[in-house]
This record gives sequence, C-alpha cells and structure tokens, in this order.
Amino acid sequence: MEKQPNRWLILAAAIFINISLGAGYMWSLFQGPLQQAHGWTDNISWAYSISFAMVPISMIIFGPKVDQIGGKKIVFLSGVLFGIGMIATGFITQQSFFKLMGSVLLLIIIIICSFFMEKAPEQSSTTIISSSTDQTPKVMLKTQKFWLLWLIYTLATTGGMMLIGHAAGIVTEYSLGNAAVIIMLCAAFNTGGRVIWGIVSDKIGRYLTVIAMFITNAFGLILLTFNVQLGAVLRVVGMLAIYFSFGGFLGAFPGITAGNWGTKTPELAMDGCLPLMGLQPS
Repeated sequence: MEKQPNRWLILAAAIFINISLGAGYMWSLFQGPLQQAHGWTDNISWAYSISFAMVPISMIIFGPKVDQIGGKKIVFLSGVLFGIGMIATGFITQQSFFKLMGSVLLLIIIIICSFFMEKAPEQSSTTIISSSTDQTPKVMLKTQKFWLLWLIYTLATTGGMMLIGHAAGIVTEYSLGNAAVIIMLCAAFNTGGRVIWGIVSDKIGRYLTVIAMFITNAFGLILLTFNVQLGAVLRVVGMLAIYFSFGGFLGAFPGITAGNWGTKTPELAMDGCLPLMGLQPS
C-alpha cells in the first residue's frame, strides 16, 4: 500500500509560504520611509502596481505547468525569484532589511517549504467539478458567465487592493494608531477571512457567500467613508472588514471557476482582472 503524504504537513508548509509571500502586503509601510530617505515622489507607487500586476500574469503562465512539472518545482522557482527580488531591492535602496527579508523570510522559508508540496489527489479534483467538465480557455472566454464573474471579481477585490497600497498612509493621516500593528491585524484578518469564509461557503454555498462578502466589504468602505464622524475605532473596524472580505474573495473564486469550467483553466478565469487592479492611483 502506497504511503499517503501528511496533509497537515502540506497545509502547514502552504501557510508558511503564503505568510512569506504576504510581505508584499506590507508595501504601504515601506513607501513613506523610502520616499523620505531617497527623495522619491509618489511615482514610487508604480513599484507596488507593477508587482501586483505580475501576480496574475505569472499565474496564467505557470498555472498550467503545475500539473506538468509539479508544484515543488514551481514553488521552488517562485521562492528564488521572490527572494532575489527582495535582496535586489535592498541593494538599490541600501536597506539591509530587504536583504534580510529576501534571504531568510522569503528565499529560505519558501524553498524549504516547497519540498513538502504534493499534487492534489484525483478524487479532490472530481469533487470540485460537480456538473462541469474541463473546458479550453478559448471556449471559456466565449461564455457570458466568464465575463460576468470577471466583473464581479474585479469589483470584489478592488477595495482590498487599493487599501493594501495605502493602508499605512490612511492610518497615519487619520491618527488611527500604530501603523505596523494595525497592518499586522489587517493581515491576520485577511488570512482568517480565507478560512472562515471557506467554512461559511461549505454551509450556505459559494454564491451566497460571495454576496455576504460583498456586504461585509461595503460595510467596511462605509465606515472608512464616514471616518471623521465615527472615530478611530470604527475606522479600524472598517479596514479589518475590507481585509476580511478581500481574503475571502481570493479563497472563494478558485472553487467557483473550477466548478464552472473544470480544474484546467481556473488560473485564467480568476486572474484576468488583476493586472488592472494592480494599477491603483497613488
């Protein structure tokens, strides 16, 4: 009998990888100090925009390669690229923090965790598909449902993407507290949202869960809009609500796309809108 891999170990490794990749969500903490240290203008925001625009492009390119060459190699390559990028940033900005983060948090952790990645068993894929069979990207792009979900996904995640790029500035401008602490809380809610909304989805279904996440997101945006009248605490609650729903959206749509078009094209279906969302105004 073939020995089955420890799924909890795979899950733990995947969590560590995602936490490491979450360094990109700390951008707003870096932007202000880098501008002051080097006299850079607000055009520095293009670094954030380009970085997040590359996410879906790489997913579209490498997503289909996972089944061909295995998740271990893809994650290993990703860790090397991400680590080198952070280290290179350290040399450009003369900031040892980026070099340390690239060397330890990203390069080493991701590479080590990549060896625990395993291909999903066939029965898991069968469970996901329900009533759909795998469709080619050409067929998928011709369906009205794809473009409707494309629009929904764009609207769903735009609030979170904009907030990620400017969270520290919002916290500082409105005196909400310690920016680093609040952003760490936001990151925790982002991660928790993926788990909790996943549990909710199992109970009430994917589409009702998306509606609930939209309501939560709108609630957070309203709290931020009326921040002067509501006070600092509710402003922070608004930020947490946006991050909480943002994490849920990213967790829900792979299952939705796989359920509609099979497991061969979800990276194309869910990520076509992200290059546009990466280009957020400063």
